Amino acid sequence: MFRPLLRKRAYSTYKTFDNTTISTNPYTFILNHWKGLALFAAGTTAFVVTHLDRAPISNRLRFMLIGPGIEQLIGGQGYEEVIREYRHALLPDNHPQVKRVKRIMKSIIDVSPFAGDDTIDWRIHVINDPKASPNAFVLPGGKVFVFSSILPICGNDDGLATVLSHELAHQTARHTAESMSKAPLYLAASVILYSITGSRMLNSIFVNSLLKLPSSRKMETEADYIGLIMMSRACYNPNEAINVWERMTNFENTSAGIIGGRRPPEFLSTHPATSRRIDNIRKWLPDAYDARTNARCDERVAGYMPLFLEWTPPRDVGLF
Repeated sequence: MFRPLLRKRAYSTYKTFDNTTISTNPYTFILNHWKGLALFAAGTTAFVVTHLDRAPISNRLRFMLIGPGIEQLIGGQGYEEVIREYRHALLPDNHPQVKRVKRIMKSIIDVSPFAGDDTIDWRIHVINDPKASPNAFVLPGGKVFVFSSILPICGNDDGLATVLSHELAHQTARHTAESMSKAPLYLAASVILYSITGSRMLNSIFVNSLLKLPSSRKMETEADYIGLIMMSRACYNPNEAINVWERMTNFENTSAGIIGGRRPPEFLSTHPATSRRIDNIRKWLPDAYDARTNARCDERVAGYMPLFLEWTPPRDVGLF
């Protein structure tokens, strides 16, 4: 008996107290308010254009609304939270692994856009937590955390440089601020989609799959590229980046087998598929070797050869 009430109509009208009618037909609304809509569109476009920014190294154009001050504040709060959570697992500064991470991180910072910036309070920590997944991250403001569980996957210094340069690249490109800057755009898209679909679930699926997740994967890909260039400028071997991601693939496959599940498909993930990352790195290797050549890495290595050839190892050290 409800069908007559649900019959679809092209438009509906509402009676006001003075017996005038207001049409809810969207086409009529646009015709009646086109000047205001055009002004709003022009203002929005001008606002977006005046807040465009280019990421360093990759030169990608993006919308940036959040300033460095807010970014630093968020980084400081995040740093305190991580310290509170893992205080018991932090290795001391004189630990060999901490010294190693600091040495490699410093060499990458010295060739990054952060080089010579004395306003950044760099703090580097290694978290020794066997239960934690392999991970590393750099918070805004120069706070670096490396979980010891990722070190076997890194392998040698070139592998560790791959991971550290990738994480530093996120801050070099200010991805934290970029993600926050896009929040109003996501909200606007959500409102528009909800007005069309009337479904919060569909709205969430559309915004995540069409906007948020692709944006996250794009930033991860950009960090891969920027990190590869920076580690090459610091005279690390860019080929090792491929080996690191192959070892990561093996770890992921083993973990998936133990858990008994599957990794989500790429379009539902915040990160590109590892196989895609490896393919990208192979494509970028010419750029990486150009960066390494411009840094005169071969000349620097050759400069140490006379010292190496003149060096006489101590006798009877009992190593062989």
